[in-house]
Amino acid sequence: MPVIQRSKARTFACRACATGAAMLLASCATIDVPRVPNVGGAGPPGIRTSEIRQLGDAPVRGEDAVFAFQPITGAPADMIYALEDLIEEEAKARNIRLVEPGDPDATYVVQGYVSAVGDPHSALMAHVWDVSDAQGNRLHRFSGQEVAPGSGSDPWSGVTRGTMADAARETVDAMAEWIRN
Repeated sequence: MPVIQRSKARTFACRACATGAAMLLASCATIDVPRVPNVGGAGPPGIRTSEIRQLGDAPVRGEDAVFAFQPITGAPADMIYALEDLIEEEAKARNIRLVEPGDPDATYVVQGYVSAVGDPHSALMAHVWDVSDAQGNRLHRFSGQEVAPGSGSDPWSGVTRGTMADAARETVDAMAEWIRN
């Protein structure tokens, strides 16, 4: 491999690592996720089932509220696609309007982050959602966690469709509560 290409690859790798580290630090610094003890001592550490950071009331409420989800990050692609589909189904069932990213009808833009940790006894899927207005001002944040069966070395292997359905339901419930209060 020529030196120039190797240098570009090294630069890309360094930038990717730096970006990942910055995102990790930023996400840790912006929300306080208290740990609660594990029941029985086995499995990954737990967090409260639902943590909501209220940054303000929903400026647009009820049927006028329209959400555009940005691509969800942090999980394998097949899991992300399944979670997006499940959120869409839940939103439709709750009469919450979703549009494609970039749609001018969107009053809110939602960025989702998911992660999974686990051990042979259980897996924990955590999800965090930032809601911004069309100008990019963050208005609201909510999060949650779902516990799944043991996962072995890959925590995502323990996350089932049912686990993701629970996360989708909790996500849409939080959205509905925010725009309907």
